[in-house]
Amino acid sequence: MAKRNQDPDPSPDKAKVRIFFAEVEGNNDSIKEALKTMVQAMNRAAPVPARVVMNGAAANLAAPAAETGEEPAEVVNAAETDVEAEAPAPAPARKRGTGPKRDHNVGIELVPDMDFRPDGKQTLREFFAEKAPKGDMDQTVVVVYYMQHHMGMSAIGFGHIRTAFKDVSKPLPADLRSTVRNMKKQKAWLNWSTPDAMQVTTIGENYVEHDMAARKA
Repeated sequence: MAKRNQDPDPSPDKAKVRIFFAEVEGNNDSIKEALKTMVQAMNRAAPVPARVVMNGAAANLAAPAAETGEEPAEVVNAAETDVEAEAPAPAPARKRGTGPKRDHNVGIELVPDMDFRPDGKQTLREFFAEKAPKGDMDQTVVVVYYMQHHMGMSAIGFGHIRTAFKDVSKPLPADLRSTVRNMKKQKAWLNWSTPDAMQVTTIGENYVEHDMAARKA
């Protein structure tokens, strides 16, 4: 009787890999036993230590279950395996004044037909030169004072202030609205019910009439 040919041995460079996921439910003892079996099986199948991912409760039970005498599996808490997306590097802080330039005084128009040379009184140029204001706030309170007390204006707006600065050939503050707000909040030199009805306060009057004169002396 002819001898049956035996099946050839499988090629040594071939292997079979089975990947599976398991969910175990039970008491502590049964979970420990199941984890022990899983770890032993993975250690036999893989040449490198197995990596077992489980939730926090099972991870606490896995340590004693993995004591098999073989190379232990790496037990990873599932709550710690989330990979955070790499956040983009923050943009470098921009230095003050290096951003794009914009005109903060947009919409403030000159007021035509304003007479800064009233009969029998100092002109605005003369009054401004006498007080010699230096900063934006000082210059602004001087021209508003002049318009209120020398020109008899009861409602002064941003356009009037811009026109007055032009008359005395001084550059308008880069942000006139902000300058005026700070004069009201920080100095209490100006007050208004609406931005087009500014008036010099008593504190502002005293500053122009007395403090500026004392400063010059």
